Amino acid sequence: MGGILRTEQLKYLVDVAETKSMSKAAERLFVSPQAVSKAIKQLEVELDAELLVRTSTGVMLTHIGEEVVAHAQRILQEEL
Repeated sequence: MGGILRTEQLKYLVDVAETKSMSKAAERLFVSPQAVSKAIKQLEVELDAELLVRTSTGVMLTHIGEEVVAHAQRILQEEL
């Protein structure tokens, strides 16, 4: 894993996984959909893995994406 995973990237990914939508996650996070998309793209580059499949109806997690989300949820829970 090259680079340090930022909490922000993990939170964005978890919210996209929960809403199955970049725009809905952006609304929840009070940022633009572009900011969410960019953060997740950076995370995918850092992990060298595709985390989401983008479709015309929204987004779905890949198998690796599901694992990363589960790990991210644990990390974010510990920070509370």
